[in-house]
Formats: sequence, C-alpha cells, structure tokens
Amino acid sequence: QLEMTQRQREAQHQPGFWDRVGGRVEQKVKASEQAIEQARAADQARYEAAIKEYEDKLEEWKTLQRIASGVLAGQVPAFKEALDELTPFGEIKEIGRNVQMHFTSRYVEASVRLHGAELVPREIKTLLKTGAVSKKPASETYLHQTYQRHVCSCVLRAASELFAVLPFQKVFVHGAMELLNPQTGNKEPRVIISVLIPRGTYATLNLDTVDPVECMRNFVHQMAFSKLKGFSPVNQMNPRDYEATPPAPKTT
Repeated sequence: QLEMTQRQREAQHQPGFWDRVGGRVEQKVKASEQAIEQARAADQARYEAAIKEYEDKLEEWKTLQRIASGVLAGQVPAFKEALDELTPFGEIKEIGRNVQMHFTSRYVEASVRLHGAELVPREIKTLLKTGAVSKKPASETYLHQTYQRHVCSCVLRAASELFAVLPFQKVFVHGAMELLNPQTGNKEPRVIISVLIPRGTYATLNLDTVDPVECMRNFVHQMAFSKLKGFSPVNQMNPRDYEATPPAPKTT
C-alpha cells in the first residue's frame, strides 16, 4: 500500500524543464527510487508484523481450544492449564496471601492463606455535622465481626472465580490464618473456615446485597467464631465425605 502510494506520488512529480537544465534529473530519479524502496521496505515490515500477529493469535486460539476441550472432558491437567491461562486469582492480594488448588474430575479445592485480622482498621471514623472527623478506638467485638465478614467475603470471591473458569458443580474453599498454638506458644497456620459450595446454590445468590456471614448458612461449612474471641481452629472438610449426597446446610 505504501509503495503504491509512493509510486503514484512520484509519477505526479516527474523531472521538469528546469530539472533538465540544472542537471538534476538523475538526482531526482535516484531520490524517487529511494523513496519507493523505503515504502516497499515499510510495506514488507507491516506485512511481516501482520503475519506474526495472526500466527500468534491463531496459536493462542488453538491453545484455548485444546484447553477448553480438555476441561469439558474432565481432564485434570486441563483444569490447571485453564487457571494458568486465565489467572482468576491475579488480584490475589484482595483474597489472601496465596491460593493453593487441588483438582479431581468431580470437584476443586481452594486453600486460601488469609490475611490476618490486622488489616481491620483499629479506629472508627465518623463525619460530624460540623464537618470534622471524629475518631474513636474500635471495640474488640467490632474488630472480630468485621474480620469475620472479610473472611466470608473471601470465601465467596474464591468460589466466584472458580465457577467462572471451570465447569465444576461444587467447590470446596478452605481459609487459614495464623493462630497461636498454646502447646508451642508459636503462631501457626490453622484452618478457620471450610465450606462446600454447590454451583446451583451459589447461582441463586444476589452478591450485591447478601450478607457474607449469613450467607454461609446456605452451605455445609465448618466455622467456629465468637464475638469476644474471634475465630477458633476447625477441622478442614474432606471432599471424600461429601462425594455422594451432600448433607443439608447448617441452620445454626
């Protein structure tokens, strides 16, 4: 395209009478040939770039097709490839420190290493009618309840990301945080929440208005929480115990 345009431009600017008189014909012809050659090189570069872009996109399409076929066929390696390709937990900082996955052909487990309760602000700020900002220390009850909402929100977020990428009908989400082990006196990662989330139940939720803590009542789960003390360790749910018919969700 550039070469054709340049040839048309050069054809409209042939050497004239004064070019011949001044002996500039050869110089002008040479400059015209150089301009055409530059345009040809630019066309070639654009063509090669377009070919490479096409080949890259074609290869990406083939990869996604292969992964999609594997996912639909229930192939565990394809599940891992799908997550690597789509990176649903790219913004992992919003959920926790890291997420570890375990797959079978029937379900997926996500083990989330949660941020600690220190992320909850220690002060409550209130805007007064005067325009001033009032600050007061947050109570322990407020801190524990706010952190509980955060933890339950992380569970729902993890399930949402997995359901969006993989065709599982149920996911297990386990959340762990560092808790003091009175036997050793050291803080150790302990599971504080473990939830079985069926896709059908999850699909009925209105995530814009649902209370994340109350929402856990919709699912089979393990969570020990006290307003005064916060979370206590729980036993992580074993998916093999729920491979037949899942028990009814807790009502308390």
